[in-house]
Amino acid sequence: MSKAARAEIIATGAVIAGWIAAGYDLAADILPTLADRTRQTRASPIRTWDYFTPAIAQRHARRITRAATGARAGEAGAGGAASAPGPNPDPLIRLAAWINSGTYIPPIAVSTSQRNALLAAGLVTEATLRARQIY
Repeated sequence: MSKAARAEIIATGAVIAGWIAAGYDLAADILPTLADRTRQTRASPIRTWDYFTPAIAQRHARRITRAATGARAGEAGAGGAASAPGPNPDPLIRLAAWINSGTYIPPIAVSTSQRNALLAAGLVTEATLRARQIY
């Protein structure tokens, strides 16, 4: 690795703190994603930690969705009545990945109900939404 490439990846080290602040779990979200992504063949080298952010956000969202689905299934089994199916998580996961990616997102792109669903599912943090001026 060249000195310039090393300096570039070190300069983006704050991204890792952002992952932790966003609520991503080190063992369940971050490390498995890093391992998966570094095994893949790429046309160009990884230049910053930001490369991993969308994949970590997606892994986190899938894990949270599975946990929520399992909890709903357990509640339905205990009560004997089937619970109503939740919303399709894929649009929420994509929206959460966009918000957590650090790229610009117009505040009007997220409705109040989407914001509430993202927060309830633990896909984004209130601090991240405030930083993006999504209220």
